[in-house]
Amino acid sequence: MYTSEQLEDYAERFARENSSPFEVPTEFDLEFSEEPQIFGLSAEVASHAGRPAGPSADSQSIENGTGPEGGRANASPEALAPASNTGLTKYHFPRNWGGYDGGCEASFMGEWDEKQFEKLSERLDHARQAADDGKTALSYVNFGGFIWSVRASGAGIGFFKYKFVLESHGVKLYIHSNPKNSIPPVCVRFGFECLVRTDLFSAVETLRKCLYDEGFKIKEEKISRVDMQVMIPVNISEFVAALQAGPRVCTRCRGGFQMYASLKTGKIETITISSENCELCIYDKHRQVLVSDPVYYDTFCKEFLGDEMALVPKNLTRVEFRFKRGFLRRYGVDNFDDLQKSAYALVEIASRDWFRILARDKVRGSENEIPDAPIWAHVRAAFEYYFYETDSKNKSMSDLKNNRVVRPAPSVDRLIKQAMGCLSSAASFMLEKVFSVSQLVEYYTQVVTQEADETLTKVSEKQIYNQIVRGFTRSKSPDYTTLDEIQEGLAPVGFPEFWEFS
Repeated sequence: MYTSEQLEDYAERFARENSSPFEVPTEFDLEFSEEPQIFGLSAEVASHAGRPAGPSADSQSIENGTGPEGGRANASPEALAPASNTGLTKYHFPRNWGGYDGGCEASFMGEWDEKQFEKLSERLDHARQAADDGKTALSYVNFGGFIWSVRASGAGIGFFKYKFVLESHGVKLYIHSNPKNSIPPVCVRFGFECLVRTDLFSAVETLRKCLYDEGFKIKEEKISRVDMQVMIPVNISEFVAALQAGPRVCTRCRGGFQMYASLKTGKIETITISSENCELCIYDKHRQVLVSDPVYYDTFCKEFLGDEMALVPKNLTRVEFRFKRGFLRRYGVDNFDDLQKSAYALVEIASRDWFRILARDKVRGSENEIPDAPIWAHVRAAFEYYFYETDSKNKSMSDLKNNRVVRPAPSVDRLIKQAMGCLSSAASFMLEKVFSVSQLVEYYTQVVTQEADETLTKVSEKQIYNQIVRGFTRSKSPDYTTLDEIQEGLAPVGFPEFWEFS
């Protein structure tokens, strides 16, 4: 148990540390802990000189940015093409107006060291009970070298209920009290307060170290959601005007398209275009920050604008892609290492193939030849600036599109149980009485024998299907590698004549 001095120190450390990055401090950080310098404000974020007049003067003017210049070291604003060819000059991208947004979620499969987990569970139980009793000073624990606050109640993640929920530095950590079989022992959510101060992959590496220090060995990571965003110093009315200009939207979205307006002002504040596994959200960041809680407001002004007393630009719009598990898996992004290599290719696919706003009305069959609308070219240039990395190991858009999703083989035990359940149901109707196991087996044998020819055909067909679609065989060595071999394999099944391949 902790002494009262330790508990008071934990509470003080939690309050102090939570305004710092979620990173393991280095010797350099400990020796030089000066206050970060406020970067100089950008003199000119963008200019619309010479741009044709639109619906309104306000919607066509871009306010000067209040964030610092700069961005990724290997991508300079000068290297990027102007957002439009109609007079819009180059956009000086502020230092941190793009990147991963809070909401990145993942699960970790692995094993705990039994003794360490037993001690950890005891500490977490005490902290959880203290939080439930209102004893805040007792609700903190030291986990992996950081001070975490333990919530009074658990939380549901997917189908599973997690007893322990820890929070620190904008990170929510969900720990299962008794993980078994397919239950992920640990889940995580990196929030806004974390990612506004810490690079996502640095935060992941820090969390990996925390888990390792507490006796958890990670075997597999699975990302379930990633949000990637940029902020543009324009009024959201520019996007509304571009979307309503005519048939200029190209999208593979088969979900919903919605615009939300403020009841007070009647102005559009949010635009969402969604599908099952991916969502595009365009919203008025100025309005969202103004109605946010004081902590979020102060953090936004300090981290994005460089000064807690800064005024939020009136014309400020965030464009955000939200990728869910199905979308990520389709393009081979399973863990954080995959994400780091595929980040720019993902937003390239989303902003080129999944959704576009065209410069003029689309003509069927020539959509790809029509250039982007100036506002969408602006967005794509911003995503390129914040996510493009000149690394030969990174994947291209073609690499992701050519990714082959290998479906895992189903559980054989589960299939057998399903089959036995069906046979049992049939036997309960067909047999008057069952007196012995041998009688039941005799009936099953009779049924299988009657269906033997059809069963043989189905088994042969499914074996070939497994190799083609799942890349799966018992020997892990595919027998069929070409179209001729597949057709030859299907010939004994008895129906090669009506199988068509494209």
